[in-house]
Amino acid sequence: DQQVIVELMSRVDQGEDVERLEQTLKRDPSLAFKLLRYLNSAAFGLPVEVSSFRHAIMLLGYARMKRWLALL
Repeated sequence: DQQVIVELMSRVDQGEDVERLEQTLKRDPSLAFKLLRYLNSAAFGLPVEVSSFRHAIMLLGYARMKRWLALL
Protein backbone atom coordinates (compact mmCIF):
# COMPACT_ATOMS: atom_id res chain seq x y z
CA ASP A 1 0.00 0.00 0.00
CA GLN A 2 2.71 2.47 0.97
CA GLN A 3 4.79 1.65 -2.10
CA VAL A 4 1.94 2.54 -4.46
CA ILE A 5 1.23 5.75 -2.53
CA VAL A 6 4.86 6.85 -2.76
CA GLU A 7 4.97 5.95 -6.45
CA LEU A 8 1.77 7.90 -7.14
CA MET A 9 3.11 10.94 -5.30
CA SER A 10 6.28 10.76 -7.36
CA ARG A 11 4.31 10.52 -10.60
CA VAL A 12 2.14 13.49 -9.60
CA ASP A 13 5.28 15.52 -8.80
CA GLN A 14 6.69 14.69 -12.22
CA GLY A 15 3.43 15.72 -13.88
CA GLU A 16 2.93 12.40 -15.63
CA ASP A 17 -0.21 11.90 -17.67
CA VAL A 18 -3.46 10.63 -16.22
CA GLU A 19 -3.13 7.24 -17.94
CA ARG A 20 0.09 6.46 -16.02
CA LEU A 21 -1.49 7.55 -12.73
CA GLU A 22 -4.52 5.41 -13.49
CA GLN A 23 -2.36 2.34 -14.22
CA THR A 24 -0.48 2.79 -10.95
CA LEU A 25 -3.68 3.27 -8.98
CA LYS A 26 -5.16 0.06 -10.43
CA ARG A 27 -2.33 -1.94 -8.84
CA ASP A 28 -3.77 -1.31 -5.37
CA PRO A 29 -7.51 -2.07 -5.17
CA SER A 30 -7.91 -0.81 -1.61
CA LEU A 31 -6.36 2.56 -2.48
CA ALA A 32 -8.52 2.80 -5.60
CA PHE A 33 -11.62 2.07 -3.52
CA LYS A 34 -10.63 4.74 -0.99
CA LEU A 35 -10.26 7.30 -3.78
CA LEU A 36 -13.70 6.56 -5.24
CA ARG A 37 -15.29 6.53 -1.78
CA TYR A 38 -13.62 9.86 -0.98
CA LEU A 39 -14.86 11.57 -4.13
CA ASN A 40 -18.36 10.10 -3.85
CA SER A 41 -18.73 11.24 -0.24
CA ALA A 42 -21.25 13.88 0.71
CA ALA A 43 -18.39 16.30 1.47
CA PHE A 44 -17.78 16.80 -2.26
CA GLY A 45 -21.46 17.15 -3.12
CA LEU A 46 -20.97 16.09 -6.71
CA PRO A 47 -24.16 15.78 -8.76
CA VAL A 48 -22.91 12.58 -10.46
CA GLU A 49 -21.33 9.41 -9.16
CA VAL A 50 -17.63 9.02 -9.94
CA SER A 51 -17.13 5.48 -11.21
CA SER A 52 -13.85 5.57 -13.13
CA PHE A 53 -10.34 6.22 -11.87
CA ARG A 54 -9.65 8.60 -14.74
CA HIS A 55 -12.70 10.69 -13.86
CA ALA A 56 -11.65 10.68 -10.20
CA ILE A 57 -8.11 11.86 -11.00
CA MET A 58 -9.37 14.58 -13.33
CA LEU A 59 -11.89 15.87 -10.77
CA LEU A 60 -9.40 15.87 -7.94
CA GLY A 61 -6.52 17.43 -9.83
CA TYR A 62 -2.81 16.88 -9.21
CA ALA A 63 -2.36 19.22 -6.23
CA ARG A 64 -5.36 17.89 -4.29
CA MET A 65 -4.47 14.32 -5.21
CA LYS A 66 -0.99 14.79 -3.77
CA ARG A 67 -2.45 16.20 -0.54
CA TRP A 68 -4.87 13.28 -0.29
CA LEU A 69 -2.06 10.79 -0.81
CA ALA A 70 0.06 12.54 1.82
CA LEU A 71 -2.74 12.09 4.35
CA LEU A 72 -2.76 8.37 3.73
